[in-house]
Amino acid sequence: MALAGPGTRDCRPLAPLLLLLLLPPWDPALALLAGTVPSETRGDCASDPCAPGTQCQATESGGYTCGPVKPQGCATQPCHHGALCVPQGPDPNAFRCYCVPGFQGPHCELDIDECASRPCHHGATCHNLADRYECQCPLGYAGVTCEAEVDECASAPCLHGGSCLDGVGSYRCVCAPGYAGASCQLDIDECQSQPCTHGGVCHDLVSGFRCDCSGTGYEGARCEEEVLECTSGPCANNASCLEGLGSFRCLCWPGFTGELCEVDEDECAAGPCLNGGLCLQRSDPTLYGGAQAAFPGAFSFRHAAGFLCHCPPGFEGDDCSVDVDECASWPCLNGGHCQDLPNGFQCHCGDGYAGTGVGWALGAGRVRVVGPG
Repeated sequence: MALAGPGTRDCRPLAPLLLLLLLPPWDPALALLAGTVPSETRGDCASDPCAPGTQCQATESGGYTCGPVKPQGCATQPCHHGALCVPQGPDPNAFRCYCVPGFQGPHCELDIDECASRPCHHGATCHNLADRYECQCPLGYAGVTCEAEVDECASAPCLHGGSCLDGVGSYRCVCAPGYAGASCQLDIDECQSQPCTHGGVCHDLVSGFRCDCSGTGYEGARCEEEVLECTSGPCANNASCLEGLGSFRCLCWPGFTGELCEVDEDECAAGPCLNGGLCLQRSDPTLYGGAQAAFPGAFSFRHAAGFLCHCPPGFEGDDCSVDVDECASWPCLNGGHCQDLPNGFQCHCGDGYAGTGVGWALGAGRVRVVGPG
């Protein structure tokens, strides 16, 4: 079966037209099934020759074609990137696109370059994204536009009392004495440099050291000064002090002994004075000077050694061991015989004499006379 279009002599198969009536209003397959009807008059599509649901389109040859109805206005989805399409007025082809942020243009087809205004500060890198931008901040800066400098000292990175100096993208610690390291985390071993001299033992302390100079003969913060033991005058009885390394020695005067010459030797302890003589030590300063002085002159450590025996009458010598011969002076007169006695003498008078040398006679008797001591 064939059907001729109005104003034409051409007949076309009827099947395609019937199929158009059975298809939905908008299907691409309609374009393949629709036939071309040459136009015989100027009426073309004015008579609305196409079946309902199709659209007449004039051809260059003077005919027309019936095809699917073409969408118009917002139906063509002219707005891009999620824009809202709103019809404008009675014209079915009139519309307006309302763009989402980040896009512009009649059809919202243009992506706005948010980085064009250079929103990122301090040399940050700007990344243009859909409807927004993102700043990649350099080290030391933060914020949406990298406008804020990061305070690296806010976390208190410096330990053991160190002071933090904030920099751009960094910090520097000024360490307290005795500490080192980027964060002042290291305790400096002040003994590593061996500051103690002359064998002193170093003890490491916080922010310092201490030298133990015991037994070295030296003193001072680093055991650098020799100890002068004689400065304190340790030797007694005017003894001389001889310095040594960490020690001293006392040179005692004769008559004194001991490590410090503190002992006065008791020369009288052995009883050197005989026959009841009194022993006097020369080291006794009280025996010098004055009206009743036992020793002449002033006391001197140079002559303080030894002793002096004060002998009783009738004895003499350094130790009173010598009995004085009282008869040596011939005290007996008139031929009297002198007998020496301890601390005296006795005259044995001849006949007719008696007395102590005066020369009077007593007959033949003997008279004992005590001479001077």
